[in-house]
Amino acid sequence: MTKIFVYPNPLVNENLRHLSEMTMAPGEYFVPYRPFSVAYIIGFMRILGIAALFLSFLSSGCAASGSNNGRAASAAFADKMDAYVTAQMRRDQVPGLALGVYRNGTIVKVKGYGLSNVELGVPVTPETVFQSGSIGKQFTATAIMMLIEEGKVSLDDSITKYFPKGPEWWKEIQVRHLLSHTSGLVEYEAGSLIERGGPFYLRLDFTEDELLDKVEKLPMEFKPGDNWAYRDTNYLLLGFIIRKVTGKFYGDVLQERIFTPLGMTSTRIISESAIVPNRAAGYRLVNGQLQNQDWVSPTFNSTADGTLYFTVRDIAKWDEALYTGKLLSQASLRRMWTVVKLNDGRPNPQGYGFGWYVHVIHGRRVVEHGGVWQGFTCHIARYIDDHLTIAVLTNLDEHHSHPDRIARGVADLYLGSPALGRQLEETVHDFFLLCGQSVDMRGGNFGLLPDEPWSITNSQAPDTAPFYHPAF
Repeated sequence: MTKIFVYPNPLVNENLRHLSEMTMAPGEYFVPYRPFSVAYIIGFMRILGIAALFLSFLSSGCAASGSNNGRAASAAFADKMDAYVTAQMRRDQVPGLALGVYRNGTIVKVKGYGLSNVELGVPVTPETVFQSGSIGKQFTATAIMMLIEEGKVSLDDSITKYFPKGPEWWKEIQVRHLLSHTSGLVEYEAGSLIERGGPFYLRLDFTEDELLDKVEKLPMEFKPGDNWAYRDTNYLLLGFIIRKVTGKFYGDVLQERIFTPLGMTSTRIISESAIVPNRAAGYRLVNGQLQNQDWVSPTFNSTADGTLYFTVRDIAKWDEALYTGKLLSQASLRRMWTVVKLNDGRPNPQGYGFGWYVHVIHGRRVVEHGGVWQGFTCHIARYIDDHLTIAVLTNLDEHHSHPDRIARGVADLYLGSPALGRQLEETVHDFFLLCGQSVDMRGGNFGLLPDEPWSITNSQAPDTAPFYHPAF
């Protein structure tokens, strides 16, 4: 019988230093637990000086070890985070992932994991090109804010200034409502609307005028400013406004005013016909089997709601620009990173600004956004006061890949604080993934049961009994 011992809240008990003298029987595993993340496992073992036990698990099927040679290796492991990232990929069956960690806009770590193209066996590198999904919205919002700073657009403009043929109720929708998802417009890219026979069938091409005509026929969900609802329709229209004001396709404006000046040489609008070096393939899991992404028409790969190619190296240049006045004034950036209030004065329920979510995670201010499109799922999180940014790009669908969780776990490791909440089951599950073993957590076969303390050789060990579950 395999026993998994779990000791609650190990970091707050100074007596746990005696666990360095712990003796484990064959088939018994010690799993330190704090309900936040695997980072506590790493940090806890480093503090106690029993890192060799953990590293031995990795190399020999989680067999206990008391060697003193693991402390430096454990520190290196914590710094590199490779095992953590790889374990999360294995858990979610992610084919490939690119990680970017940045301090003050400078690269701390960029690395690729897994495969960018499974069929050809091509590995992910820092130069691998992923699709952005809705992370692209922050670039669209930046372009609009640049036009606002130049006096060419106003947050208070009714969108009928740019779309005079729009329905009567559009008169109340302002540019700020589009930026903050408080317009009341319904989602154009959902359900039967994008299926065969629907007005936005994803396999058909449309001009911008044709798309606009279709959007103008959509109903409203609520009065502008009364509520919040994330709708790609808002940013689709912002892209059209950019053309109305500049006379240029929004993607060309981004290229001329953001990507080229910043040296983001791999960032561009999606084009499946173009030759794009280092382009990753997007995947989805169907009944546990990996399949290629669904094809969509060029129209829906070129809208302003999030259809970019980029790399973790290019994101470093974007991150650096957000610390400076290269693109926008600090006043404009603060506006983008301020939670928009509804008509009744309450902050919108999801903490959305302009193109960014604005959150406080365990006392730390974070602006972040995810992205999902065509077999790619990505996340970028900027810890404002810590000057730390994490980017995680994956090539798997949103129903299975969780780059937001990985990004917070990585931030946890760098910041040394619980940036990612976890349940006990996830902690144990992740621990065994790190050890190269799989544990079936399905069917409710895991729980905490009080039992006798483990066998330890030091009489000064903690008095509190640990717990184990004999079901594994």
